[in-house]
Amino acid sequence: MMNASPKITFRPAVESDAPALRRMYDAIIDAMDISTWHTQWSKNGYPSNADFITFARKGELHLAFADGELAAAVVLNGTYN
Repeated sequence: MMNASPKITFRPAVESDAPALRRMYDAIIDAMDISTWHTQWSKNGYPSNADFITFARKGELHLAFADGELAAAVVLNGTYN
């Protein structure tokens, strides 16, 4: 029997998403700290909760959910690659 694919949804972030984003990024940072590949992120640096809120207020932060659970975040703007 084949597993059903998760339901994927996308939406712009709002300020109240900051705590969930913090948890997701902290989990990614923890996972990367024990791997051979490292991000330029840090729990007490970038991205900060203030960064999440700023990008959300500008309408640049977008979130993806898999079966209702936060799965990804992306900033879409003309400033960063």
